[in-house]
Amino acid sequence: MSNVRCPWADEEAYGAFLESVVDGSTLAGMASLFAVQAFLDAAGWPKGVIEGIFLKFYNEDICPNEAFTAWKEDTATVAPGRMTAIMQTNKWFGWFAENAAEESDDEEEEEEEEEDDELEGVVRAGKSVNQAVLF
Repeated sequence: MSNVRCPWADEEAYGAFLESVVDGSTLAGMASLFAVQAFLDAAGWPKGVIEGIFLKFYNEDICPNEAFTAWKEDTATVAPGRMTAIMQTNKWFGWFAENAAEESDDEEEEEEEEEDDELEGVVRAGKSVNQAVLF
């Protein structure tokens, strides 16, 4: 994976601004990824930069996960450097698929724990009501 750090996308720099512009929108996230693609095409595709930017956008939650997938799968948008961008992000998307699956598993476990806690609270409340009625 790339060692490009993209400090300009840190939360203290422009990361918070970028996140607020995208605001969890898949379409806005895709637009920002296409803007990165266009910029790097004009810059001559410096090695590893697109991977570094994608990683930063992922780690800082600038773009929702769906935006990365939608950008990769988009075949309708004609944009300069599309094939180069796809080729240079292939390894990153392998990493992304593994991490997105792990993240999804973690979220499911958290949801199950929350449901268990809620059910336990209902059961405790039910016991309290039953005990109050009995006495």
